[in-house]
Amino acid sequence: MKAIITALAIMAAIPAQAQTNAVTFIRSISNAGGVEVQFVGGQNGPLTCVVLNAEGKPVATGTTLAQLGFVMVYDLPLDQAANLYCRYVN
Repeated sequence: MKAIITALAIMAAIPAQAQTNAVTFIRSISNAGGVEVQFVGGQNGPLTCVVLNAEGKPVATGTTLAQLGFVMVYDLPLDQAANLYCRYVN
C-alpha cells in the first residue's frame, strides 16, 4: 500500500504536459529474489520509476540509472510488473 501511495504521489507531482515516459518497457524477469523490470532509455541519468500492473495501476516504485537498463523491485509478484513509467531526476 505504501508503494502505491508513493507512486501516485510521484505521478501527481509531474505536470500533465511533462508526463512523457523517459523509457520504453521491454520485459520483467525474476532475478535474485526480486523482479527486474528491463527498459531502454533515451539518455543516461538518474530515473524515478513507477511499475504498473496490466490495468495500468501503480504497484511499486524504484530508482535507477538509465544506463543500467533495469530497475529492481522486491515483494512484488512477477506477473504484476506489466509496464513501467519513469522520469529523469534533476
